[in-house]
Amino acid sequence: MSYNEILPNLLFWKREEKRWKESCDLGFRDVTQELYQEQLPARDFCRKRQKLETVFANAIDGIEFLTRVAPTLFEDLNGRVRWNRYLTGVNCELSDFRWSFFLKGIFFLLKLQGAADIIESYVVRLAQAVKVFHTMFQPADEYVKNWFEGENIMREYGQTPHEELVALFTHCKTFPEDARFETFHDSLNRTCNEAITVIIEDSVTLFLKITRDFIEIFVRLPLLRQMEHFEDKDVDRKLVEEDMKIMILRLAGYIEDSEHRALLNRLLRKAAAHAVDSWYEEEKQRRRQFSSLEKRQRFVEQFKQGLILV
Repeated sequence: MSYNEILPNLLFWKREEKRWKESCDLGFRDVTQELYQEQLPARDFCRKRQKLETVFANAIDGIEFLTRVAPTLFEDLNGRVRWNRYLTGVNCELSDFRWSFFLKGIFFLLKLQGAADIIESYVVRLAQAVKVFHTMFQPADEYVKNWFEGENIMREYGQTPHEELVALFTHCKTFPEDARFETFHDSLNRTCNEAITVIIEDSVTLFLKITRDFIEIFVRLPLLRQMEHFEDKDVDRKLVEEDMKIMILRLAGYIEDSEHRALLNRLLRKAAAHAVDSWYEEEKQRRRQFSSLEKRQRFVEQFKQGLILV
C-alpha cells in the first residue's frame, strides 16, 4: 500500500485524538471550577454551566472531525505535501486580496474605507498566522513520515507495529537535537494560540467592526429612502432611525457579549494548553531514555537494522 493509503490508519492519529479529548475533559473541569470560584448566583451559574456543556460537545465533535481530516493534510501530491500547497495558496490569496480592486476600489466607492482598513489589518494578521502555522507543519510533517517509516520497518521484520517503540523511533529521528525539540514545542504552542486568536477571536471582532458599516450602506439607508415615500405623516423618521441604530447595536452586542463565544474561547485555550503540555511531557519521558545525540542516532540506526526488534 502507498503512503497516502496507509496514512489515515497510523496509530499516531488515534493516540492524538485520545489526548485532545482528555484535554477537553480537563479544560471543561478547569472552566467549571473557575465559574464556581466566580461565586455567581445559582441561576447564572447553571445557565453558564449548561452552555459550557454545549460548547464541550461541539469541541468533541470538532476533534473527531479534525482527526478525520488531519491525515489528508499530510498526503503527498506528486512530490508536494497538501498542507504546504494549502498554506502557500492561502498566503497568495491574502496577498492578492490586500491589493485587490474590490478592497481598494469598491469599498472606496461605497464609502466603506473604514471597513476596508479593518479588513486589510485582519488580512495582514492572518498572513502572519499562516507563517506561524508553516513553522509547525514542517517538523510535524517529518514526524508523521518518520512514524510511517517506523511502522513499516516493524512490518518488514514480521512484527505488528508497537506504538511505544514506533514513538521512540519517531522522536529520536525527528528531534535528534535538543534545540529542535524545544523549537517545535514552542511553535506548537504558538500555532494553537494563533489558531484560536485569529480564527475565532479576531474573525468575530472583524465581523463586529464591519457589521455596522455594512448595515448602514445596505440596510439602513435604503430603508430610510423608502420611508420618504410613505404617505403616513404620523411616522416619525427620527424615531425610526433611532430604533434602527438600537437594533444594530443590539445585534453587535449579542455577538460580542455572547457567553457561548466566551466559554468556547476559554475551553479551547485550556484544552490546547493541556494537550501541548501532555505531548511535551510524554516526549520528554522518551527523550530521557537517550540522554545524548549519539545515543538517539544509534537507536535510530539499530531500529532500522532490526536489532531493537529481535
